[in-house]
Amino acid sequence: MRYLTIFLFTILLAGCATAPITVVSDKYHVIVAPDSLYKCPTVKSFPKIETLTDLETARLLVQYAENNQICKSSLNAVRQFYIDAKAKFER
Repeated sequence: MRYLTIFLFTILLAGCATAPITVVSDKYHVIVAPDSLYKCPTVKSFPKIETLTDLETARLLVQYAENNQICKSSLNAVRQFYIDAKAKFER
């Protein structure tokens, strides 16, 4: 009986020490676009609606169109920044 106990005890100890435990974890990288890429101008002051002329309306619409193009280009640059950053970390 004594030999059987010793035999079982050695098998149990050998079974516990066969494979080392490895911990696997993911690494996360926080990527933030620089503030200089965000350029979306706004209209600083609006003319009074009661006294708005056709010329002021036209100028306001032109300013909106120009601001829209600047903002669109800016957001495309931000998007490209994130696409490039993603490609860099996927390599």
